[in-house]
Amino acid sequence: AMTLREDVEQALEIIAEMVSQPALDGADLEMERQIIEQENCRGCQNCSMRDAFFDQAYPEQSIRNPIIGYEDTLAAITPEDLRAWHRTAYCGANLTVAICGNVDHEAAEEMVGRIFSVLPEGKPADFPEFSWASNELHLAAGTDRSTIRLGFPITNLEGRAGRAAVFYHDILGGHGQSLLMRELREKRGLVYSTWAEEYEFARETVLWVEASGEAMKTNEIAGVLADTMYQAAQQIDAEELAMAKRRAHVGLHMSLDDQMGRNAGMLRNIARKSRLTDWNESYQDYMSLTREEVAEAGRNILATGPTIISAGPVRNKPRFEDIRARLRGERAEQSGRKKSLFRLVS
Repeated sequence: AMTLREDVEQALEIIAEMVSQPALDGADLEMERQIIEQENCRGCQNCSMRDAFFDQAYPEQSIRNPIIGYEDTLAAITPEDLRAWHRTAYCGANLTVAICGNVDHEAAEEMVGRIFSVLPEGKPADFPEFSWASNELHLAAGTDRSTIRLGFPITNLEGRAGRAAVFYHDILGGHGQSLLMRELREKRGLVYSTWAEEYEFARETVLWVEASGEAMKTNEIAGVLADTMYQAAQQIDAEELAMAKRRAHVGLHMSLDDQMGRNAGMLRNIARKSRLTDWNESYQDYMSLTREEVAEAGRNILATGPTIISAGPVRNKPRFEDIRARLRGERAEQSGRKKSLFRLVS
């Protein structure tokens, strides 16, 4: 909630009532079920690739399932199911409250303790540990377009190493003049779009790198994509790093005015690290990173072994072994590729 300073206490009281005494009746459940069914993505390429990615990267784990579930699970949920889950999850042991703005810290702490005391203490929720699998899958699509998405697990890159990883993927594909845009689109005209971005979920962080272009050029796109990632991890250009630091300088200072974003960051830090991250520490780390640190972060990322998902015509399926080889700075064995029909029958 965003509110005036004099209304903070009332806002907290309303939120506490919503959290502790939700209606969760049949009518509300049915309305929400209809909304979810309308929003449930069935067949769009981006959503299909996302679902396929989680299925391949986290096989036989709960995270491989869509957050909103499938049609049968959604239909089976009852109001009592929700109430039972609410009693277990919404308790003091699982509560973190973040307040950002012009408030007195001690007064805010007193208000939170008093107002949210209506919640039972309960027990901390068990949080699953996930394990990564380096897999690959092609989704057949009747289109003249192909898309390749590589996912790398970067949860363990924290602190200064994590910030160096941010610079690596920002330089690689985080903006309109990135290395991938330059190599794939400006120089060669191979893609409609390409990008690199961190994605956080369930205390896990994955770097997604994607390129989308004409299906007939899928393997050329994949080769340039992998080569560019590899080269960036060997040496970071001084001017590229300087520009990344300028973008970080602007972004970090603008973040000070984003109260909702700062709240979300505090909640995320408490959940993942049990402590807050000091803004000045982050800023100094970013500004003092060296070219070698950023390149090393790139090498560490590439060494994790990606899960690769592609979508497009089967005849234009990318050569996954070639992508993996190029990420290592190698080339896949040419002899392992299929011969043409004419050579097979000759």
